[in-house]
Amino acid sequence: VVSTQSTWGMEKLSSMMISNIPNGMIAVCVESNGNMVASTRGNITYKIIDTGVNDLNSDQYIIRINVTNSNDVIIRTISSYILSYYGYFGNSTDKKMISIDLGDLGKYYTSITSLQHNNIEWFMIFILPEETLLGPIQTVLKKILDKNVEMTISARESIEDAKRRVDKTLSKTTLTITLLLVSIIIISTLLAIVVNRSLTQDLVYLTNILATNHDISEFDVMKRKSRFVELQQLSFAYYKFSVALKSFCLYVPPFVVGEIFRHQKCAELGLKRADVSILFMEIIGFTNICQALGIMEVQGMLSDFIETMSNVLVESSATIDKYIGDCIMAFWNEPQLVQDHHKVACYAILRCKKAMARLNLACKKDYPDLAFRSGLTCGEVLVGNLGSSRRFNYTALGDRVNIASRLCSLNKHFSSHILFSDDFIQRGIDLIYRYMGEVVLIGKTNPIPFYELMSFETDDECSKIKKLTTTYHKCFELAVEGKYREAVVIMERSDGILYDKASQNLLHTIKKAIAGGPSISQIYVQSSK
Repeated sequence: VVSTQSTWGMEKLSSMMISNIPNGMIAVCVESNGNMVASTRGNITYKIIDTGVNDLNSDQYIIRINVTNSNDVIIRTISSYILSYYGYFGNSTDKKMISIDLGDLGKYYTSITSLQHNNIEWFMIFILPEETLLGPIQTVLKKILDKNVEMTISARESIEDAKRRVDKTLSKTTLTITLLLVSIIIISTLLAIVVNRSLTQDLVYLTNILATNHDISEFDVMKRKSRFVELQQLSFAYYKFSVALKSFCLYVPPFVVGEIFRHQKCAELGLKRADVSILFMEIIGFTNICQALGIMEVQGMLSDFIETMSNVLVESSATIDKYIGDCIMAFWNEPQLVQDHHKVACYAILRCKKAMARLNLACKKDYPDLAFRSGLTCGEVLVGNLGSSRRFNYTALGDRVNIASRLCSLNKHFSSHILFSDDFIQRGIDLIYRYMGEVVLIGKTNPIPFYELMSFETDDECSKIKKLTTTYHKCFELAVEGKYREAVVIMERSDGILYDKASQNLLHTIKKAIAGGPSISQIYVQSSK
């Protein structure tokens, strides 16, 4: 039984121990007989018995609790084990640290230190859960395992070495030294993570960029700063490589560059047979427009035209072969395969027509309205690298290429815009077009049917365009049969004659025939490009 003042001292000592003992550790101060003086578990060292007497000095008894009777199961169990092992707390000081497994309660390390002052001898029992000792190490090492395969092996070895070192140290030193060692390991591990990150983050970034399978036109390496000179130099070298590669894609189709990059095979001279759709397109009246504009205005106009048309073509998976002044040559289905490429080519040129209308509206103040003529055909050609050992050109060659170029020029005679060969009709297209007759192209002896592509079936004015194509076809047949005046009457009554230059051209040709000019034949022989 102790006084109320003694309880105040016990509580004060307990508070000091709680403030100074590391989190997770349990500490109990006991006398040699096992009675508790203070504990980091709070006021569990005594109990109060109410006497019922209203006396400030004797209204209650303060009874000290023996450590083996503590209501804290961990303190009670471990203290009982110590007493059963040594028989007396004083016999256990300066001995090796004891490892105690409490089953479901976990594994604990315990040590006892003697405290002597003014003939008073107390004993400090320190209890450390194993998870408190090794938990931080395992957490940090797990992060290392997730970061790097190399660090995984090293970390696993380190944790095993750390466990062995900790076990050996705990058998020779006090708990304070053990905690210091654990702290050093944790700090070293954190420093290893920081250094490893600094060394590898740039290498990982550059490796990921080079290992990507994305479109080569999107290849990019940013300038990255690094604390390490070698990594900084490597990053800058990769950056220069990416600039050169992207510039290369502006001269050669990006898909071709991508194939070289992915397959790590040097380009070689050689052509192969391939089924493609081919397009030639050029600005109508380009020479006359240039004469009315300055050099810089011509450059701006030509750049706007090529940029607008190229964007539409590339979006449709076309390969742009070359730019020849105001002329663009492109084809589909090589080197990138395009399903139903003949339809895709037709859709693309109609979208180019709509894009041209938007361009004219946006640049109305800069230069006159522009229009283009084009020729389309499809079939087998030779595609591949052509040139010398010093310089290649990825291109297409063959009779179909020539036909597309001739059809593009043929628009001049018929005042049409998009002429295509009969190959598209044979393969099937779901668009509005009109029959223009047959033509013997330059360098050919046999005539081929050709058509003008008009619009999509879904266009707002498709019904009006269909009516126009029907009228044109009927009048053309009448003219071929020699029924000129009947054809003139029908055409002059048609609303389409006001905005369709091909209809105006046919009407003019029929009137010339009535006036004694050349008769109209279904077959036209092309005499100039």
